Amino acid sequence: QGVRITLKSIEFAREQATVIALAVPPGFTPPQTLVSFPRGTMVGKYRVDGGPWWEMSAAYRDTQEGVRLEWTLGPVPADAQTFEFAVTKFAINPGQDVAGLWEWVVDLQEP
Repeated sequence: QGVRITLKSIEFAREQATVIALAVPPGFTPPQTLVSFPRGTMVGKYRVDGGPWWEMSAAYRDTQEGVRLEWTLGPVPADAQTFEFAVTKFAINPGQDVAGLWEWVVDLQEP
């Protein structure tokens, strides 16, 4: 694949959950001007407690470190036990799709 994707944070709030990741494509160099513009497709999916998967596209922008990806999800129930998230497609430029699976499973149970 060649693309490194690092999960940076997952934030849970009453109204929504937010997932933030950083993608570093092969040969990435920070752009001279940090400008966001639609040029590709970043797709992720999530599920709670083994339920159905929900898929959505990410908002993204270039940073000095890589491409910052952000997904705004629906609310996650307060009594949820597990949260699974996966990046299924990373296409920085149209026609240059990299199929994933970059996947994370988060245990939400109190220790």
